[in-house]
Amino acid sequence: MNRMEFEVIWTDTDEMLQLGIKVSSRKNSAYHETYVYPDELAKFAGQLRGFPENAKSEVVFQCGSMDPKFHDFIRMRIFVLKSNGHSALELESDVRGIPPVCANVHFYVPGMPSDFNRLGTELGTWLKDPRDPLMVEWKNF
Repeated sequence: MNRMEFEVIWTDTDEMLQLGIKVSSRKNSAYHETYVYPDELAKFAGQLRGFPENAKSEVVFQCGSMDPKFHDFIRMRIFVLKSNGHSALELESDVRGIPPVCANVHFYVPGMPSDFNRLGTELGTWLKDPRDPLMVEWKNF
């Protein structure tokens, strides 16, 4: 089963979230904490609801930078693999720190557009009241 989970760890006075993100496929999984404003997540959710617009569509959510001077880096890219609708979520994550804290992952999670549309819908709804963690699961195509 493929899965994404979102959990608010902390909220700053300016509403910035410390967000825990878990991404899992049948064979790989990763956990990443980052800082993000709710409107950035809402934009990502809206783009997922409309995915794909065409055969070359992709939706990207990114926080941080690959530059090692930044605190962290996470990039989630959802894109069309094949014209039959097969799509994937590409996850790149760089958790900086000294061992055992640091981690670097890059893998793909397969799905169909409807899976990513549902992820966008559920993420958008969850952002209205994110007290409880959000978990969205889907099967491989």
